[in-house]
Amino acid sequence: MPEKAYQMYQSKNYAQAAVLYTSVLEQSIQQKLYNINTIDAAYNAACCWALQNKADSAFIILDKVAEQDLFLSQYPHILTDGDLRPLHGDSRWSPLISKIERHKSFFESGVDMALKKELDSLYDKDQKYRNLSAKKAKEFGRESQEYKAAAAQTRHQDSLNIIQIEGLIAKYGWMGPRKVGFRGSRAIYLVVQHAGLHVQEKYLPLMRKAAKLGNASMDDLAFLEDRVLIRQGRMQIYGSQMKTVDGHSYPIRLKDPKNVDIRRFNVGLEPMSQYLQPSKWDPVEYKRSFQNRQ
Repeated sequence: MPEKAYQMYQSKNYAQAAVLYTSVLEQSIQQKLYNINTIDAAYNAACCWALQNKADSAFIILDKVAEQDLFLSQYPHILTDGDLRPLHGDSRWSPLISKIERHKSFFESGVDMALKKELDSLYDKDQKYRNLSAKKAKEFGRESQEYKAAAAQTRHQDSLNIIQIEGLIAKYGWMGPRKVGFRGSRAIYLVVQHAGLHVQEKYLPLMRKAAKLGNASMDDLAFLEDRVLIRQGRMQIYGSQMKTVDGHSYPIRLKDPKNVDIRRFNVGLEPMSQYLQPSKWDPVEYKRSFQNRQ
């Protein structure tokens, strides 16, 4: 049903999409399945109701999920999402945002600040040398000594980061935002994502479990799933792993390109046409010309 709802949304049949997403939400509530998929269905249903200027229906759903921990993954996206813009002038909008912010403050009050500080530092280290490498590549090219030196620094830091992360995971498990904040939690994913294949294969099952519990994001999980599949010589699912040839970017070995946007939508990723910009996305042309390229 989420796939059908997405198709309705893409064709701008917001009325039907809203009904389908709301049905998914109601089924989840009936079965007491409060997970990231429940929250996604609620959020998407609210967006579709808002796009029809049916504010009452949108606010009923938003109020239901505003205090759910997993709904915080949509913050601050909810503040700027164009689909929800029709609700901004409604008198119920500010109280809704205040409710989310209050719950966010309560949620973060239980964070282990020492662990958060350690993981925030790891996040900074992961990004520092990666950003430096990108800067040197842009300034001097990837064959330059400047870039190669920065890339070597990045690899060295990655090797140190994974040692630290493995120690933390062994002691505490895969820590979610409730324990270490959203930034700290994402640091775990980033360090694993930038590690070797054997490390990624080791922790992928753990991240899958964490995502089901709301301790890791579905879109981050999708990237790790794809990276492992590509490194194993298999076909990726979400099209996150790219290659650029002669200025044209395309996903490496993508399974079922026709339906990739449905899969991406279900884990919170933008459509391929946006992800590939400025390159164009044509699943038919991709299947004919690029699907089997390395």
